[in-house]
Amino acid sequence: MKSSNINPVKAYFLTINSKATIQSSHFRLKAFCLFTFSQADFDKCDWSALDYIKILTYMKHQKSLNLAFSSVNVTLSILKSVAMQAWQLSIINIENYMRIKTIRGIKGARVNKGFALSVDDVHLIKRNSDKCKRLVSRRNFAIFAVACGAGLRRVELARLNIENIQDDKLVIIGKNNKERAVYLSPFVKKALNDWLKVLNSEIGALFVRIFASGEMGERVGLLSVHRAIERIQENSGLPRFTTHDLRRTFATTLLDANADKFAVQRLLGHTSLNTTERYDRRGDRAAKAAIELLPF
Repeated sequence: MKSSNINPVKAYFLTINSKATIQSSHFRLKAFCLFTFSQADFDKCDWSALDYIKILTYMKHQKSLNLAFSSVNVTLSILKSVAMQAWQLSIINIENYMRIKTIRGIKGARVNKGFALSVDDVHLIKRNSDKCKRLVSRRNFAIFAVACGAGLRRVELARLNIENIQDDKLVIIGKNNKERAVYLSPFVKKALNDWLKVLNSEIGALFVRIFASGEMGERVGLLSVHRAIERIQENSGLPRFTTHDLRRTFATTLLDANADKFAVQRLLGHTSLNTTERYDRRGDRAAKAAIELLPF
């Protein structure tokens, strides 16, 4: 069945639209190839040797490293997709692929990572930002406001264009090429309007680099968004939080206000309500409050 000039990993990558997913998959597949084939070059791996036992063996290896069950399952899903491409390309036969397809993921649960800011935390950050009129501070606060007030992912923040602002909503194309509209609260509108006044542009990137001279440059990258939120956090004196924690803040604050779960799911751009529920940090506060009731 071997077709040495065909690479099923390349075929798999052609089915993916997200650059971030490709990068993550590349890292995981490279680790698998090093372990299984003693070779990190996908073109030089003998994909005709991919089988049920090799994948089970690698899963056992991952578990021995105490990796999270969710991480092991993501890698398994990727390997199943590569196996499907190997079958489609006549590198492995249908019997081999079907055996691989039957491998089940690991069951389990872990304490959710990250946290949500409180309303008081957000007000504190706003007060600190109001005191500073520097261009970079206005931009950073606008990024913060859209992150926690509209729930955008870091990559979505970096890709935002001015044209995405349509009256009282943001219309964006997010993960899996899904378009969604997020209505803007007065909090987010003001932060964006303050930034747009100094940006002084009607089209193009919404968030741009700002040099020490005050000159504006090209569109921000993912690292610039990360650093903007990091600067906001440092100036606030609050414990460290990430851009994704602001997305959790958006979800938790809405659910705290008894917003419809399905509406929150749509606003976050989630395919599954189960994913949305993982962003809900109300249970963390309830658990902490329960412990404080102990009389000793």
